[in-house]
Amino acid sequence: KSQIYPSAVARRRARPPPRLSSLFFTPSDLFLPHTKKTPARSAMGKPSIGRTEATIYCSFLLLCGVVYHFVSDGAYSGLVTLASAMHCMAFALLHVAIARRRVVTGVSLASLQMAAAAYVMRLTVTIFFSAYRPADSTGNHVYQLMDVAGLGALVLVLTGLPRSDFEKQTAVAWLVGAGVVMGALTYAQLSWRWYVNLLWMAALWVDTLSMLPQVRLTARMEVAHGYAAHYVACATLARIVGSVFWISVYDEFSYEVSWNYPGYSACFAFLVQVVLGSDFLVRYLIAATKQVLENDGGSLCFAV
Repeated sequence: KSQIYPSAVARRRARPPPRLSSLFFTPSDLFLPHTKKTPARSAMGKPSIGRTEATIYCSFLLLCGVVYHFVSDGAYSGLVTLASAMHCMAFALLHVAIARRRVVTGVSLASLQMAAAAYVMRLTVTIFFSAYRPADSTGNHVYQLMDVAGLGALVLVLTGLPRSDFEKQTAVAWLVGAGVVMGALTYAQLSWRWYVNLLWMAALWVDTLSMLPQVRLTARMEVAHGYAAHYVACATLARIVGSVFWISVYDEFSYEVSWNYPGYSACFAFLVQVVLGSDFLVRYLIAATKQVLENDGGSLCFAV
């Protein structure tokens, strides 16, 4: 009988010890799909912050502290590097939401594709030329590394999504072309190479126009998944932080021009980003409160 019905002590002894990987967080959790149970939900139907999101937030705060005390000069231009780091964190959080096989609605694929194009144009300027880098020590390497990391996280997001049809890809191409044209009409003279000024201003306008598909999507959105709210909040705060710096130094764009039209156009573009980004955040959070989250994983859903 003791062999058929073992005692509780015998069952505990026969139980295998827990695996080490189940006790600690590993970097692979950021890149591999999650099949674990969902975090506990709050009364509003939103999930609590999981260990992966908490690790990303803690890593971001630790990185900001290290950069501020050991790399940065504490200059005001460090806000640009901070905004770039926040953008990187936003795309990392979005990748985590996708890796968990959740239903992620309310995020425009066209906006992400245009953001990637803006990253490429801006990195072409900041890596090889110094005209549009932050004036403090972070402008030498840290700012570029944050943009490269943000682009890498965005590429991971895009590679995990279904491709759009030809008509929607054409719309993205038209918006990118419109941003390049606006950059050609409003670029400044901070560098003696005209194409450097053109690329930076074009990146700004492409990044601004990338908000239009998102606004179109959020205007007709009824429900949204709460996990993507981390991405929405971080992306909006990153735009606000970056806009505060560039709007406050718009006089710098008046170099070698009779009328500071580059500075005013840059201020207008950043103000549009803040207004549309804030509208995106408010609409998404309102829609997220209407969505009832299920305990089991759902399918991946992206709109364009």
